[in-house]
Formats: sequence, structure tokens, C-alpha cells
Amino acid sequence: MIEGVSTLSQITASVALEKAWNWKEGYIQNLDKNRKLATEIINNSSLLQTSCPEATFVIFPKIICDISSEEFVKKALEKGKVAIVPGSESWIGPGAQGHVRICFSTATSILEEGLHRILHSF
Repeated sequence: MIEGVSTLSQITASVALEKAWNWKEGYIQNLDKNRKLATEIINNSSLLQTSCPEATFVIFPKIICDISSEEFVKKALEKGKVAIVPGSESWIGPGAQGHVRICFSTATSILEEGLHRILHSF
């Protein structure tokens, strides 16, 4: 079993803290905007429902149509050409089935297009 944070992740975090701290505020503002946008788009759909996350760059909506997490992800990839993570026990843990994991740490235009492509896959 492997535990702990990888060396590469530790080095990356160290360099980010030393050299890239000046972009932190803009990054956090973009995440906040994307978090609100993702929540709004998802909650206005008939496929997914979510609460607004507080301290992360991913959203974990519940699938409210009659389809498994794995089927939802497969359809989003095949029809929408968007890769998302299924809420399966092997990926996330018990109780995750019926959800999908979507990262919103990207450009707002990419997030908006990706979410619409996911939702229009059904």
C-alpha cells in the first residue's frame, strides 16, 4: 500500500508557494465564479442536482435520471466528448454511486461548453 503525498506533488506545491503566490487571488476568484456557474447549470438541468461546494475545485452532483454513474460517464464521453469520473465505490468510496465528479478548475468558457455538452448527451 502506498500512503502519503507523492514527492512530485510536494515539489510542485513548494514551487507554487515560493514562485506563483501572486496569481492566487485571481485563481480563487475564477474558481468561485466557476463553482457558482457549474452549480447553476447543473441545478437547472433535469439530469443532475447538486449543492454548491465550499472548499474544492470539483463538484459532485447526484444523477436524478434513471441511469448508473458508469452509464452516465460513458454516454457523456461517447456523445458529448467530455471525460468525467463516475461516483463508484472503487473511485470515491461507499455511497458515491449515483453521482459523478466534475472538475471546474478551467477557463469559464471551457467549463460552460463542457457542462452543456454533458447535458445535451442525453
